Amino acid sequence: MSYASLHIILLSGAFLGLCLGIKKDNWILRTLALLLLSGDIAMSFYSGYGVSVFQVGASCIILSALLLAIPSIKAKKDWSLFLAFGLIILGASNVMMNSLLSKLTITETEDELSLLVEFTNQGNLREWIKQNDTRYKIDYPAFEAEDHSFQMDEYLCITLASKNYDHILSQLESDHNIVHIEKNDTYQLKIPNSNEARTYKQRQTINDPEVNKQWAAKNFKLKEFHDRISEKNKLKNKKQKTIIAILDTGIDSQHEDLKDNYHSISSAYDKDTKGHGTHCAGVAAAVTGNKIGIASWIPPNHNIKVSSVKVLNNMGIGTQRTIINGILKAADAGADVISLSLGGRTSESKEKAYNEAVKYANDKGAIVVVAAGNSSADASRYSPANTQGAITVAAIDTMGRPANFSNHVRHVTYGISAPGTSIYSTIPNDKYTAYNGTSMAAPFISGLIGVLKHYQPTLTTEQAYQLIIDTADKNAGVNTVNPNRLLEAFFEEKWVQ
Repeated sequence: MSYASLHIILLSGAFLGLCLGIKKDNWILRTLALLLLSGDIAMSFYSGYGVSVFQVGASCIILSALLLAIPSIKAKKDWSLFLAFGLIILGASNVMMNSLLSKLTITETEDELSLLVEFTNQGNLREWIKQNDTRYKIDYPAFEAEDHSFQMDEYLCITLASKNYDHILSQLESDHNIVHIEKNDTYQLKIPNSNEARTYKQRQTINDPEVNKQWAAKNFKLKEFHDRISEKNKLKNKKQKTIIAILDTGIDSQHEDLKDNYHSISSAYDKDTKGHGTHCAGVAAAVTGNKIGIASWIPPNHNIKVSSVKVLNNMGIGTQRTIINGILKAADAGADVISLSLGGRTSESKEKAYNEAVKYANDKGAIVVVAAGNSSADASRYSPANTQGAITVAAIDTMGRPANFSNHVRHVTYGISAPGTSIYSTIPNDKYTAYNGTSMAAPFISGLIGVLKHYQPTLTTEQAYQLIIDTADKNAGVNTVNPNRLLEAFFEEKWVQ
């Protein structure tokens, strides 16, 4: 159920309860109406929409009008028509109000924007802040990395009115102490429509009951993959704990099919209202062989964990700055794989900050995997899909063809395809559903790389990608990962002992 639908139900219930409470002179019904109204406001905070003056004002106006109509209600013997009319007006007003709030949110984003500005050095940056502190709204540091030997602490963020953008940009570009400027783009999740998950006939060799809804488990021979790994599980150079960090809307850390494979970086990231991050986590690392839910590429009895860094709010919206800080946070927390199922059209020919963040993560030993995007376009025009040093993942459908929504990866350095339609996975509150999107294809690759990194912790992005592309299925210009061939080639490498 959507937020808007629940909002209307709660306020309609409040209206009905107040009507009946007044008509029957029942304080219990009137109290229930007030609780429903309070619940609606509380839900607004929890959902991430926030309570606006419009929402409170509209609710107060509706309730005030009802209170003023008390004499008419009590006098009328047949007040059902009034009640029906009131419910229709209430529902319509709240639909209009939600539409207005949505438009206001977009307008505020468009009227105000921010820039990421890189300086030549720390000294010049701090001096510039002193001179311009009253002229601009300045956030420093823009990025928070533990390792200050990189250039990430030479950025600050300036927020300004969009009408002043050209003038201020011209001023900044003329400053010889500034070496780079780019927009702090805002992104919102774009999830293609999904159909209800089908049940696929396959030999039930894994005891997870919902695995028959995972078409990729059959087509990509998940059980064979696990059997191959079980033969190698006595290798001595395995990492003690391998971490796959999902940068998204958070993860429901208590989900029945994730909690035993979950590693917490911060309790602030261990909840997920939107559900997108939890779904990605299940694709990457759901607990296999626990007789619950689904299976993943992570075999039983392997200390490969999924973790969360929340970079998108409860509406699925985030900025370039929050995403980059998430990359830095995950790298500093020791993530081996960083998976990003997000992004949007790039506004710059070269987004230096993303490149530097991925380089930071690579130098800390992490491999970064990014979704290609869902706009049926060229992934090289989308960020962070076009970031140097990241593996970019397009989506294929159940027939092995490019998904009709997927961006293609022909013009990015490290491009690969993986299943991204009708992907059945975990969502909050111990539930499961199927989603479409390159968002699902990216954690598919992240889970596989997590297995490789577990057995070879020093594996680099270039090495991992070379293994993936060399063993991929190649069909009409589309390179699709082949997990079993990948694993076989990986264990044949001399540096895996």
